Amino acid sequence: MVRKPIKSTSPTKVVFYRIPYILQEGKTTGIYYIRELANHFKNNVVWLNPELIRPEWAPWTRKIISSIIPMFDLTIEGIEQAMDYLRTGGRHMFTTVHFFKGLAY
Repeated sequence: MVRKPIKSTSPTKVVFYRIPYILQEGKTTGIYYIRELANHFKNNVVWLNPELIRPEWAPWTRKIISSIIPMFDLTIEGIEQAMDYLRTGGRHMFTTVHFFKGLAY
């Protein structure tokens, strides 16, 4: 489903729900490839983020990625959580994907 842009800043840059997408002929957005990775690997992919995750100040890019791929902090505890997620295939674990589910973008 294609959403109508709410703001246009230039002929090649369109903001869809506050998220910029650079529209260039023949180019695919990065979020497309992130979705492809998530669809291909199902519950066998995680994103380790070098910045601490705080939902109240997370930028849109991080929110979008974490709504598709489970995101964990790049700390000892975050790596342990990511490994637990991968070991169990994500069963019985509440992740960023669940937190940001239904995010309008």
